[in-house]
Amino acid sequence: FAESGSCGDSEMQCKNGVCIDSDKLCDGIRDCPEGEDETLEKCAPFTCQSFAYRCAYGACIEGKAACNGTVECHDGSDESYALCGGIRKKGSGVRPTPKATEKPTTQTALQIGNKCQIPANLANAIITNVYLGTSIAVGSSVQANVLVNFA
Repeated sequence: FAESGSCGDSEMQCKNGVCIDSDKLCDGIRDCPEGEDETLEKCAPFTCQSFAYRCAYGACIEGKAACNGTVECHDGSDESYALCGGIRKKGSGVRPTPKATEKPTTQTALQIGNKCQIPANLANAIITNVYLGTSIAVGSSVQANVLVNFA
């Protein structure tokens, strides 16, 4: 970690001023005290490597981590009922230090005019319109200012 206010080109500055290496961005592990390195806003524009599992908020973790009984995604989406079908391997429930995959490699523009594009590579995500309760298809677009929920 670098000192506050002196972040380099390959670093991200946390809200508290601490700099973290950009390799720690969207890896399933909260490195910033407030978790801003593991948010939908930061992670959604990226694409994970083919061998990785993509958390609902966009982070990339080891591919075999889904439904293994241990939460590796910061939001728990790798152990969600919808993904695992209620059947999970027995785990201790204790979260060990996860082994992170390489950082996401591709950034995709999400805004199209007055609409936002839901990334097409969110194969494991369940997306709903918060106000209407309706499902939103992966890869489709939604009007600006529509609140959606990723699970």
